[in-house]
Amino acid sequence: MFLTTAKILGLPTRRSWAQVYSFTPDEELLSSCGSLVTIAALTTTLEPDPTQPIENEVVIKVGKDVLTGFQEEYFKGQGTPFKKLNDATQKVVSLVTQDIDRLELLNCVLWKQYVYFCVVGGGEVWVSKDGRLSNLLKLQPVDGGVVCISGKLTGNEVFLFGTSHFFASVDGFSLEEIFAKTQIPDQIADNLNPLVHRKNNPLAAAAVFQARPSFSQSGVEKVKGFSTNFFKRKLVEFAQKLPESSVYIKKEERPRRTALSIGAVLLVILSVSIFFGLRQKDVNERKLLYENRLTEARTLYSDALETFGVDRDQARSKFSAARGIVGTLLAEGVKDIELDRLDSQMKQEEGAILGRVEVVPSLFTDLSIFRSGITALEIVLHKDKIAVFDTTGERFFLVSLATKETLALGGSGKTASPQGVAIYDGRVFTLTEKGIVEIDKQGTVETVVELDSEWGGISKIGVFGGNVYLLSKDGAIWRYPRVEAGFAAKQAWLSEDMVVDFSGVQDWTIDGSIWLLSSNGEISKFTRRARDSFRPSGVEGGLSNSTAIYTNEDLGSIFVLDKAQGRIVEVEKNGKRKLEYRSEELKTAYDLVVSKELGKIFVLQESRILEIPLR
Repeated sequence: MFLTTAKILGLPTRRSWAQVYSFTPDEELLSSCGSLVTIAALTTTLEPDPTQPIENEVVIKVGKDVLTGFQEEYFKGQGTPFKKLNDATQKVVSLVTQDIDRLELLNCVLWKQYVYFCVVGGGEVWVSKDGRLSNLLKLQPVDGGVVCISGKLTGNEVFLFGTSHFFASVDGFSLEEIFAKTQIPDQIADNLNPLVHRKNNPLAAAAVFQARPSFSQSGVEKVKGFSTNFFKRKLVEFAQKLPESSVYIKKEERPRRTALSIGAVLLVILSVSIFFGLRQKDVNERKLLYENRLTEARTLYSDALETFGVDRDQARSKFSAARGIVGTLLAEGVKDIELDRLDSQMKQEEGAILGRVEVVPSLFTDLSIFRSGITALEIVLHKDKIAVFDTTGERFFLVSLATKETLALGGSGKTASPQGVAIYDGRVFTLTEKGIVEIDKQGTVETVVELDSEWGGISKIGVFGGNVYLLSKDGAIWRYPRVEAGFAAKQAWLSEDMVVDFSGVQDWTIDGSIWLLSSNGEISKFTRRARDSFRPSGVEGGLSNSTAIYTNEDLGSIFVLDKAQGRIVEVEKNGKRKLEYRSEELKTAYDLVVSKELGKIFVLQESRILEIPLR
């Protein structure tokens, strides 16, 4: 029995995951146990850990345990394949209920001329035979228990079975339409994948398979849907319909004309055969030049979909390789319906797999309504308040994220040549020629730390946990602890033996650790007064054109503004690139902050603040 299987999978999340697994053992086990196709979809009750890569989440580990556990239980079971299938399904479900909120498990065994299905937790089984699509089994998630069915194979069936979430994403009409077009599992899966991914359901999973003794290929070569034999057959039929002529000894003109007619018809048949034969030969020869590459691209694309939930970097690498092959073939002018279909599918999945989303930022507020001639280059956030530094007016704007209420602070010489901005509990801090200045909501300006000659060339000011931090270009970070009466004496935050160069620092952000973005795109992390290891991976094109960086203690990622490429790159704190937000509007942005509570990115665009929903 030859098994052809195609898979359809939704993209996983940190709580939910699904996978399709097929296995054909060696000949000895195959004769007694058959081949397996298994689908598992589950949701965990455990809290996810956003600081870890998604492939380390418990839900994926438990899911793999379900798949491997079923395989082990089945092959060591006793009795007929049908009994072993039923016993193994029930055994695995009883062992893996801990930490699982929901589990759908669908198992299939193909043994000799028989097919067996066992379903628990929800799912459906369909079969297409002789052009008719029928539902064999439908188990709702609330039904409970294990349901098993069996049948005998003829070799003409195509089976589709999947989770209840998969069939919720695909209506019956779509199934009938797709199966009416093709009975090839890969092509059926190619048509179903876009429907599933539009719903963005991580528990949607299905398998399409066909089991038959052997494959036979037609010997008739086809050109644009018609065979060369078709033309031969029609022309011969035409010749046979010519009127029969009697033969007269004295009058040879008519037989001669008939012979000429038949000869002409045969010549036309020969010419058409030669023409289409040469044309088909040319088509085949040209197809040989790219067919292997097209097959490679299709394989890489399928592998990328399957491995995305386990290893995103590997999945993205495979997807990019497939995208490159498809792009090259299209640039070469290759015309092939399979190439066009693959290109269309990859365009639909590109954002999800490569972690790129095209966004349209919306206007949160326009500060020019309150003051004219604003040149705002820096924005900071604490809780539900943001502060914006207007360098032209030497003033600050304090904006409520909840109400958009806006206060203009400073200006009119109240702060002498302010440099930078920081915020904590609605109080704005800046650095002036007098020292560190605090401005409250009433606009009262107070010097809270006098200018210190030991500072060196200060380039940045920040606040974390109520403590004020200063970044010196000379390689120092000064910390002023908050006390009841104001601020205590300064402390050198870095260890004494550390030698660093901060002259090229473009921006910084603090979440307990201190993150520095240099003008060459390098990101440095310092934790507990020492340099900490951090190296971003998977960022296409690097971050050399980046201008701003942001994170806080509530976020599991850092966000980097790359205005040259019109993108915000989200990188997990373990270094793995997670997502890119792309928009032409970001090419004119200066700074950004991110609110996990509101689920938004706020981008500063001189006098305007834009907002982008977090994904």
